[in-house]
Amino acid sequence: MSDAEAALDAHLGWTLHRVLDGLRFPVPRWRVVAQADAWGVGGNLRGWLTDLPEGSYAGVHTVVAEIRRSRRTS
Repeated sequence: MSDAEAALDAHLGWTLHRVLDGLRFPVPRWRVVAQADAWGVGGNLRGWLTDLPEGSYAGVHTVVAEIRRSRRTS
């Protein structure tokens, strides 16, 4: 992982911890997206969250891991 990718992942994790604070994990994908909408999240992050696969997420770390995985394969 490059320094730029590591910095993006760190920022992504920090942002998602703030946005998803208050959710009781595990949560379904739709709750992650709804919480982001309530915060007014836009741009790339909104797109990445919308593209998350259906399923249940155990915590912020699993959301970040799935976004990272999908960015590598796209």
